[in-house]
Amino acid sequence: MILLKKRNILDLLWAKNLEGVLLGLVMVTLLFKESVNSIFLILYLFFWLIKGNLKKIELKNLQRIWFYFLSVSVYLVWIFIRNFDSLEPTKALDLLLKQATILVFPIILNHRDIEQKNLNTVNIIFFYGIFIYVCYLYFVVFLKFIELGRWYELDPVHPTWKYYFYTTGRLSPDVHPTFLSMFIVYCINGQWKRINNIKFGLRRALDYFIMAVLTITTLLLSSRGALLSLFMVFVLYQITRIFKGQFKGIIYLAIIILIGAGIYSNTGTFNRVSKLKNVYGKSLVEIANISNSTGKRAQIYLIGKDVVKDNFWTGIGTKNWQLVNRHYYNINHSDDFKYFIDTLNTHNQYLNALVCWGFIGLLLFTSIIAGNIYFGKVDVSAFLFWCFMAILLLTENILNRHRGIVFFSILSAFTINQYLEYKCNIKKSQI
Repeated sequence: MILLKKRNILDLLWAKNLEGVLLGLVMVTLLFKESVNSIFLILYLFFWLIKGNLKKIELKNLQRIWFYFLSVSVYLVWIFIRNFDSLEPTKALDLLLKQATILVFPIILNHRDIEQKNLNTVNIIFFYGIFIYVCYLYFVVFLKFIELGRWYELDPVHPTWKYYFYTTGRLSPDVHPTFLSMFIVYCINGQWKRINNIKFGLRRALDYFIMAVLTITTLLLSSRGALLSLFMVFVLYQITRIFKGQFKGIIYLAIIILIGAGIYSNTGTFNRVSKLKNVYGKSLVEIANISNSTGKRAQIYLIGKDVVKDNFWTGIGTKNWQLVNRHYYNINHSDDFKYFIDTLNTHNQYLNALVCWGFIGLLLFTSIIAGNIYFGKVDVSAFLFWCFMAILLLTENILNRHRGIVFFSILSAFTINQYLEYKCNIKKSQI
């Protein structure tokens, strides 16, 4: 009887979409320290196992995309081999396990009981979770305003430039501005699709308000890669709506342009973009002499090119970049510019793959990105987000960090699940 009662309670919990709730909390805790997210990740996997989902995995369904899983598997084996040469065995294994989530999540989120409502629950929890977190950050900004009596501080190098407290992005205790921008863009992009299914009223008005706040936040964070990607995703999505006869997209385009122009004219966003204008028409060597983030990236690309030239096919292995870039600088560029990249990573996921794992690793990695873009073709929102991700990876090593690889893996699983469901529905309609 006790076992029966326990089973009934468990069934009741799962009937309330606990799987979607737990996975949503996994997503939200990406905003906090790695240890917090890891706890919720383990909790989710524990419930997934006790529900018996292991026996419910749709292997026949996964066979439809066997080539993608083969590419991911070969990629994981290859980076393990290269890491084993450059790292201690335990560290190489640890890195492999983190990267393996790219393979694991698409499998565990493809079982018979998974439904679209589970995935919608995840996205809704993440959407509101991000908003609450952003509100907390604005509250911190407000407290700083009360303390100092102004909203901004002056840039010591260029005193005419005002850096608004939120623009620095450093108020977020555990999340880099690029990652926070990436999460926000995902939430905005997904909510544009869901909001059309919400009836006009308080809920819809609230969601529009939250989307406006999150959009402004992205602009204030001033991550150049995220700004470019957000603009492309937003504009392209609204254009698709206009072509479908939904002319409200024109209004949204006008609003975002006005908001962007207002923020650009009077915050650190102007400073960030002006750095790009200042390097227009200059060579990489000239840019590398500029003492800012753009100059550092130019140094990385110049030194990275030399590293790749000597290690084109197999790369130098993970962690060796910080060891060899000074060596290549001393040999080839000591007369060209002053070295100041120190222990910076490559700030480019594709360059990182090419430097660490060689052309073979880059080819396998890009096949994973291309695969997700292809799977996203069944949904405009998913397709545009993966295009955004492909662009953002040019500016940061997203997948070198715990929150980046977990976020990437879960979204990949969502996209694959949606693609397979679409294919199944087509097959059923043909019977």
